[in-house]
Amino acid sequence: MMRLSRDQSVVPVLTFHSVGMNYGDWTWSHLSESAEMFESFLVRLHSQGYKTVSLQQLYDHMSGEGRCDPKSIVLVFDDGYLDNWTTVAPLLKKYGMLGAVYVNPEFVDPGTEIRPTLDDLAGKVEDLHSIEHRGFMNWAELAALDSSGVLDVQSHSMSHTWYFTGPRIVDCFAPTTAPTYPWMSWNARPERKPFYLSEDQSEFVPWGTPVFENEKSIIARRFSPDPQMVAKIETEVERQGGFEFFADPDWKDRYRKITSDITGDRPFPGDRESEHDFEERVRWELAEAKSIIENKLNKQVHFLCWPGGGVNATAKRLALESGHRSWTLPGGDASDKRNVPGSDATEVKRVPAMREVVFFGRKWGHGSDILMLLDVMTHQNSFIVRRLRDLYKVSVALGLAGQR
Repeated sequence: MMRLSRDQSVVPVLTFHSVGMNYGDWTWSHLSESAEMFESFLVRLHSQGYKTVSLQQLYDHMSGEGRCDPKSIVLVFDDGYLDNWTTVAPLLKKYGMLGAVYVNPEFVDPGTEIRPTLDDLAGKVEDLHSIEHRGFMNWAELAALDSSGVLDVQSHSMSHTWYFTGPRIVDCFAPTTAPTYPWMSWNARPERKPFYLSEDQSEFVPWGTPVFENEKSIIARRFSPDPQMVAKIETEVERQGGFEFFADPDWKDRYRKITSDITGDRPFPGDRESEHDFEERVRWELAEAKSIIENKLNKQVHFLCWPGGGVNATAKRLALESGHRSWTLPGGDASDKRNVPGSDATEVKRVPAMREVVFFGRKWGHGSDILMLLDVMTHQNSFIVRRLRDLYKVSVALGLAGQR
């Protein structure tokens, strides 16, 4: 329920992904905050008297086993990017804060060397370009973070991928579309997943491979198209020029004709995962990730973040069966759930750390760290702050505030 002033019993969970990996060739570069902006936000949080608490403290707060102080906040980071080690952890430590990172074992870097961080640059954010921060953390870095208490390592499931779910062809793996479907390369060569940010993996999938209707792995009943039929399409695209096939402005029409000629306009043949096999795969996804993290880091894993927000009733049941205490609600969840004492502690509401200002379907610019703080305060059900946030967004759109 909206109120004039903030409800200090609400503990916001603010979600980040990457900090400092703003590469234009990355499909999800919008998920990366700049190091300078992230540090400014931490300074603002500190100045406003906010105190970071752990996921366990949040769970206790919601379940009634404990109570978080007013102005408590949880900072979480999805996916386990290398910059969480090089940049996030040193800045959190600098301002006496902590957070949690959700990782997928399949994306953990296989290296064993602990890499340089912001601390090795005497804390100079402007010098971060001189060290590598493109990729994912390895187990040595995750162990160092977890043991330090700065970033608590929890589970993001095993794969964090997408699978085909039906016979309908919705696209084609082409030079222009490949960046949109990095998961097709992940599925073709899963052992190379930790390196997808630093190497061209488009060659792992033949040009012309059909892209079928798809969904996030945790909720997808997998469809496996007939490999011989897929190979026929790939071979015909290669025969008609391969990479050069897609230089033709009318390649989409030509591709539709290829698939039509080969399939005879019939549903694409293939096998669909049974309900039993689906459940066994998801059970493995959740239990195996939990087990690996626990064994690698010598700790207990109790908290789960659904990759891509993909979740259903089956996944929730299997999460409980595999020993997870709670999980995150999807980022797009529109419910009025708040993390307060007495609320269901198994489901945690999150606030995305986004500074983009959108009106009428159009992007008007980016706010500063002020917008992130206003989002946090608005989440605490304050009518006054919500109006202030709206005014700030209008100011950004008019070029009077924020960053463009």
